Amino acid sequence: MSLAQAILETGWGKHRIGNNIFGIKAGSSWTGKVQNVKTAEQNSDGSYSNIRDNFRDYDSVSDSIVDHGKLLTKDMYKPVIAAKNYREACQAVKNCGYATSHSYAQNLISLVEKYGLNQWDPK
Repeated sequence: MSLAQAILETGWGKHRIGNNIFGIKAGSSWTGKVQNVKTAEQNSDGSYSNIRDNFRDYDSVSDSIVDHGKLLTKDMYKPVIAAKNYREACQAVKNCGYATSHSYAQNLISLVEKYGLNQWDPK
Protein backbone atom coordinates (compact mmCIF):
# COMPACT_ATOMS: atom_id res chain seq x y z
CA MET A 1 0.00 0.00 0.00
CA SER A 2 2.75 2.45 0.89
CA LEU A 3 4.48 2.00 -2.45
CA ALA A 4 1.18 2.63 -4.20
CA GLN A 5 0.66 5.76 -2.10
CA ALA A 6 4.06 7.12 -3.10
CA ILE A 7 3.31 6.46 -6.77
CA LEU A 8 -0.15 8.02 -6.58
CA GLU A 9 0.79 11.01 -4.45
CA THR A 10 3.79 11.99 -6.59
CA GLY A 11 2.61 10.95 -10.06
CA TRP A 12 5.50 8.48 -10.31
CA GLY A 13 7.93 10.93 -8.73
CA LYS A 14 7.11 13.89 -10.96
CA HIS A 15 5.56 15.97 -8.15
CA ARG A 16 7.41 15.48 -4.89
CA ILE A 17 7.40 18.92 -3.41
CA GLY A 18 9.63 19.11 -0.35
CA ASN A 19 10.57 15.43 -0.69
CA ASN A 20 7.05 14.65 0.58
CA ILE A 21 6.35 11.48 -1.38
CA PHE A 22 3.16 10.65 0.51
CA GLY A 23 1.36 13.99 0.27
CA ILE A 24 1.20 14.39 4.05
CA LYS A 25 -0.34 17.67 5.15
CA ALA A 26 1.35 19.62 7.91
CA GLY A 27 -1.54 19.99 10.35
CA SER A 28 -1.47 22.12 13.46
CA SER A 29 0.81 19.77 15.44
CA TRP A 30 3.57 19.70 12.79
CA THR A 31 6.60 21.69 13.92
CA GLY A 32 8.83 21.11 10.91
CA LYS A 33 9.17 22.95 7.62
CA VAL A 34 6.14 23.37 5.35
CA GLN A 35 5.34 24.24 1.79
CA ASN A 36 2.05 25.93 0.96
CA VAL A 37 0.74 24.19 -2.15
CA LYS A 38 -2.35 24.39 -4.33
CA THR A 39 -4.27 21.11 -4.16
CA ALA A 40 -7.67 19.73 -5.13
CA GLU A 41 -9.94 18.25 -2.48
CA GLN A 42 -12.98 16.15 -3.33
CA ASN A 43 -16.13 17.13 -1.46
CA SER A 44 -18.71 14.68 -0.13
CA ASP A 45 -20.99 15.44 -3.11
CA GLY A 46 -18.20 14.45 -5.52
CA SER A 47 -17.34 17.99 -6.61
CA TYR A 48 -13.82 19.36 -6.29
CA SER A 49 -12.47 22.45 -4.58
CA ASN A 50 -9.06 23.92 -5.28
CA ILE A 51 -7.42 25.08 -2.08
CA ARG A 52 -3.99 25.98 -0.76
CA ASP A 53 -2.75 23.99 2.20
CA ASN A 54 0.47 23.39 4.11
CA PHE A 55 2.28 20.15 3.38
CA ARG A 56 5.20 18.72 5.30
CA ASP A 57 8.60 19.56 3.83
CA TYR A 58 11.37 17.02 4.42
CA ASP A 59 15.13 17.25 4.00
CA SER A 60 15.13 13.90 2.19
CA VAL A 61 12.87 11.23 0.75
CA SER A 62 14.13 8.95 3.52
CA ASP A 63 12.76 11.39 6.11
CA SER A 64 9.41 11.26 4.31
CA ILE A 65 9.37 7.46 4.42
CA VAL A 66 10.19 7.36 8.14
CA ASP A 67 7.52 9.97 8.93
CA HIS A 68 4.90 8.10 6.89
CA GLY A 69 5.64 4.99 8.96
CA LYS A 70 5.25 6.98 12.17
CA LEU A 71 1.99 8.50 10.91
CA LEU A 72 0.49 5.07 10.27
CA THR A 73 1.21 4.01 13.87
CA LYS A 74 -1.07 6.74 15.26
CA ASP A 75 -4.33 5.60 16.83
CA MET A 76 -6.46 6.94 13.99
CA TYR A 77 -4.73 4.55 11.57
CA LYS A 78 -5.04 1.39 13.70
CA PRO A 79 -7.42 -0.17 11.12
CA VAL A 80 -4.69 0.15 8.49
CA ILE A 81 -2.17 -1.73 10.61
CA ALA A 82 -4.82 -4.31 11.58
CA ALA A 83 -5.75 -5.00 7.93
CA LYS A 84 -5.22 -8.59 6.87
CA ASN A 85 -4.25 -7.77 3.28
CA TYR A 86 -3.46 -4.86 0.96
CA ARG A 87 -7.08 -4.44 -0.16
CA GLU A 88 -8.24 -3.97 3.43
CA ALA A 89 -5.30 -1.65 4.15
CA CYS A 90 -6.05 0.51 1.11
CA GLN A 91 -9.70 0.82 2.09
CA ALA A 92 -8.81 1.48 5.72
CA VAL A 93 -6.35 4.28 4.91
CA LYS A 94 -9.10 6.00 2.90
CA ASN A 95 -11.72 5.40 5.61
CA CYS A 96 -9.35 6.81 8.25
CA GLY A 97 -9.26 10.12 6.40
CA TYR A 98 -5.89 10.01 4.65
CA ALA A 99 -7.33 11.41 1.41
CA THR A 100 -10.53 13.08 0.23
CA SER A 101 -10.66 11.37 -3.17
CA HIS A 102 -13.63 9.02 -3.30
CA SER A 103 -11.60 6.66 -5.51
CA TYR A 104 -8.42 6.74 -3.38
CA ALA A 105 -8.70 3.15 -2.11
CA GLN A 106 -9.49 1.75 -5.54
CA ASN A 107 -6.67 3.74 -7.12
CA LEU A 108 -4.23 2.27 -4.60
CA ILE A 109 -5.57 -1.25 -5.12
CA SER A 110 -5.27 -0.87 -8.89
CA LEU A 111 -1.62 0.19 -8.60
CA VAL A 112 -0.80 -2.70 -6.25
CA GLU A 113 -2.40 -5.20 -8.61
CA LYS A 114 -1.09 -3.76 -11.87
CA TYR A 115 2.52 -3.61 -10.68
CA GLY A 116 2.57 -6.56 -8.26
CA LEU A 117 3.41 -4.32 -5.32
CA ASN A 118 2.01 -6.87 -2.86
CA GLN A 119 5.14 -8.98 -3.47
CA TRP A 120 6.79 -6.79 -0.81
CA ASP A 121 4.22 -7.75 1.84
CA PRO A 122 5.28 -10.30 4.44
CA LYS A 123 3.51 -13.65 4.14
